[in-house]
Amino acid sequence: LEVSLRTYSIEWFRKFLNEKRAFDTLVELLEFGNLSSEHFQIILQCLKVIMIDSMGFDMAINHQKLSDVLVESLKMVSMKNLCSILQLMAMACEKSSKGHERILKALKLEQLMDFITLNDRTEQQQMVIVATLNLIKAIISSPIDLNYRVHLQFEFHKVGLDNRIERLLQNESSLTTEVMEEIK
Repeated sequence: LEVSLRTYSIEWFRKFLNEKRAFDTLVELLEFGNLSSEHFQIILQCLKVIMIDSMGFDMAINHQKLSDVLVESLKMVSMKNLCSILQLMAMACEKSSKGHERILKALKLEQLMDFITLNDRTEQQQMVIVATLNLIKAIISSPIDLNYRVHLQFEFHKVGLDNRIERLLQNESSLTTEVMEEIK
């Protein structure tokens, strides 16, 4: 499916989404399915491909359950899938004020703080840190209203973002350049 979504014509892609209830089915699989990590990743990749198209993005942003399902999934997925979910959320925040609103409504900012740790020094852990910091950056910098941006910065300060970043910087020698770039 992922390959078909990437390679077939835009007409096929849009017809598939409209006629086959494909988007709803993917969300339902994420919500109710007992999926292996590999199958979960494939569905996330399909959602990413769908959200690149403007019609697909509108479907994602207007879907009643998608944001909640993604946030709920954060608790029980592998690090690779966690990165993909965080990337989808960042995409939603960056491209649409409605997406930004839905993500903030579904997400508790405190949840993100757990992902900004360096318990182990694996590449996957550092990829999660980069994806988390990128999502935080998208949440803060996407709104047009500067007062709202300052409010969001303060909210992240209250949940301990500054302290987490300071702790990361104490282990600067073990951080990848990608983590250091996101911190900057």
